[in-house]
Amino acid sequence: MPNPYGGFYPPRPVRVTRLECDPDTRRVTAAYVRPDVGEVKERVEADYFVAAVPVEQMAVLLKNSPDLLTIDATLGFIQKLAAPATHALNWMNGIQYYLNVDVKLAPGHVICLDSPWAVTAISQARFWPRHPLSGYGDGQVKGLLSVDVSNWFEQGLNHKTAEKRTRPEIVAEVWAELKKSLTQANGESLLTDDMCVGCYVDSDIEAGTNHPLPLPIKSPFVTQHNTEPLLVNTAARGACAPRASAASKTCFWLPTTCALTPTWPRWKAPTRPPAAP
Repeated sequence: MPNPYGGFYPPRPVRVTRLECDPDTRRVTAAYVRPDVGEVKERVEADYFVAAVPVEQMAVLLKNSPDLLTIDATLGFIQKLAAPATHALNWMNGIQYYLNVDVKLAPGHVICLDSPWAVTAISQARFWPRHPLSGYGDGQVKGLLSVDVSNWFEQGLNHKTAEKRTRPEIVAEVWAELKKSLTQANGESLLTDDMCVGCYVDSDIEAGTNHPLPLPIKSPFVTQHNTEPLLVNTAARGACAPRASAASKTCFWLPTTCALTPTWPRWKAPTRPPAAP
């Protein structure tokens, strides 16, 4: 099987700790990496570098690579976006519910407008007609609901917020909100408890206060921690995005963290999470 990366893909998982930059030539000349296990650092040279990492991770890399900010000050906006005070990072993680029947919803995302936790859902089975779910596992699963939870900081039907709940409590509350929202004309819910044979909560939601998010994001939450927050772009936030064409001649940035157009759509941002202590 051909290697689409042409042999340049790292043979093992590594973590980039710093980028070496020459301010005079405006070129990124090397990256310092270390394996996920161990502290031995290695200097890797290349002709070009592509930074395809989340905002909060890029902010850490910039903190460790000050010469990059010397040649392109707009990259400092990434650090501003990652700062807790900016409220640019929010939670939008989900759950998959495995059902023993195929509950046919609309051909697309369903927005549960009356859901306190801003739940949306989509029925996966109708988009994969050539791959029936019953052909996988023990054959029990006939339907699959993929659910996003977009407001982790509002009290739910249980009068509790998602970020302070355990995973079983989150599963139960989201299921209750789905049952309340997905009702038929006669008032009966499309979902019943006996339909659900299993579920999966996004692995980025981790329990325990002893596992903070990577700096500079410090988790202020009591029970749950999100290791992959979402960058929420709003109209006013376009001014905080760096240029897509950075001043460095050999390093390129992921477009979702850059300003690609001066026009930004206007939509309502999710409820702000609590400020970090």
